[in-house]
Amino acid sequence: MNVRTRFAPSPTGTPESVHLGFVIRALWNYAFAKKNGGQFVLRIEDTDKERSRPETEKAILDTLRVFKIYWDEGPDNGGPYGPYRQSERLKKYKAAAKTLVEKGFAYYDFEAPRREKEEIEESYKQENIQEILKQRPKARSLGPKEAEKRVLAGEDYV
Repeated sequence: MNVRTRFAPSPTGTPESVHLGFVIRALWNYAFAKKNGGQFVLRIEDTDKERSRPETEKAILDTLRVFKIYWDEGPDNGGPYGPYRQSERLKKYKAAAKTLVEKGFAYYDFEAPRREKEEIEESYKQENIQEILKQRPKARSLGPKEAEKRVLAGEDYV
């Protein structure tokens, strides 16, 4: 069995916000991977562009090194499954989502962007995906050609 663990911190806040709990979580993943002959992967969750800071990412990497927690794959040393910054993986995710739509395992939802924020939050509080999906039958039944036409026209979707 090939063991792969990952630690995916978000580089938000100040460099001083890197704390002991962060180190402990990384250490657990690192130790488990190494004990089992596996790899420890560092992936940076930098999708919050407004709050992500390069200096905080640097502090994360430096802190891990101080504690001798070295990653086999990561944003600075690469690896076969990169890129290792979430913001750089968007093309891969879009391609995967498109494949799921093409195979009928997912659909474009043009209604969700128009729904009020409170309504969306209330839907997710229900914690029942079947109920959430029932609320949007129009999006699920839209044919692939019509959906593609709306995507190409620039209509918002999720």
